[in-house]
Amino acid sequence: MRKYVAKIMQTGQEDPVASVLLNTLEGVPVWTRIEQGRYLCTLPGAFPADRTVIPTPYMNDLQESNCGFRLSVINDDQIMLQQADVTGAQGGTQFDGFAIPCDVVIEVYP
Repeated sequence: MRKYVAKIMQTGQEDPVASVLLNTLEGVPVWTRIEQGRYLCTLPGAFPADRTVIPTPYMNDLQESNCGFRLSVINDDQIMLQQADVTGAQGGTQFDGFAIPCDVVIEVYP
């Protein structure tokens, strides 16, 4: 199994920054902001959909920021990270700027 574990932060309209704790993938994933509240983790061929597992695809932090994160496999090359208001106060609006780091764990099985 190959594994990627990182804490992701993002501010303003900048690309996310990964503080990588573990990376046994065959390369270094690149994080980019594609639009407000939506970010891509890209590494060509690293995330085959039938063998890639995201153990915790949904994360909420209601005590600190009222935000939620969602991770999903887009294709063999990309993982999508989305951030949105989860209280309903803003109607699930996606927004930039993480009040807390988003913990990302991606596992790829042989």
